[in-house]
Amino acid sequence: MIITVTKENPMARPLATKELVFDAASSLVSDGTEPSIVNVQAKIGGGSYTTIKRYLDAWNVQREISAQEGLETPSFVLEKSAELGRQLWAMAWRDANKQTQSVRDAAEGKVTTIARDLEFALSEIRRMEELEESQNQLLERTNEQLSKVIEALTDAQIKASKVPDLEARLAAALAEVATARQAVTDKAVEIGRMTGETEALRKQLVDLTSALVSPSNRA
Repeated sequence: MIITVTKENPMARPLATKELVFDAASSLVSDGTEPSIVNVQAKIGGGSYTTIKRYLDAWNVQREISAQEGLETPSFVLEKSAELGRQLWAMAWRDANKQTQSVRDAAEGKVTTIARDLEFALSEIRRMEELEESQNQLLERTNEQLSKVIEALTDAQIKASKVPDLEARLAAALAEVATARQAVTDKAVEIGRMTGETEALRKQLVDLTSALVSPSNRA
């Protein structure tokens, strides 16, 4: 959109925006007029010199790019570009194959190392499992032995708790044995005394019997 200052539309000089500068320059070229800073400024009807120059430079750059994009590329350039592209592709393919082989070799080396480490880890796991099983068996036997020791200790404690009563009973039994022994001794003495008296009486009886049957006693 181009704003023109006229008597019917009196207003301050408009600011030179990018759109105004681009439209004015394109319009001047279409009219066959050089898009200079002065012509663009006149076309717009205002705007500072510095601002118009900045936008006009940008318009010229864009115009050159558009012109270059509209040019047809020569066939020999296309052929050379294609050949160069094929060469670059071949070089890239060889480099990619080298890199792929290098990566493959490195990967195979890592796989071998990992497999070796995995085998070692599995061997260690089996060894630890066997050791754990052995330790469990040893622990089970130890627990059985400990149970027997605890049982024997408990029995010993029970028996030990009965020792004072057994000692008392033994003392009482020994006292009874001593009393019985004394009684037996007393009985033996009494029996000896009575045996002596019996022998004396028997002798007296014999003597009396002999006296009675003697001839002198008969006359």
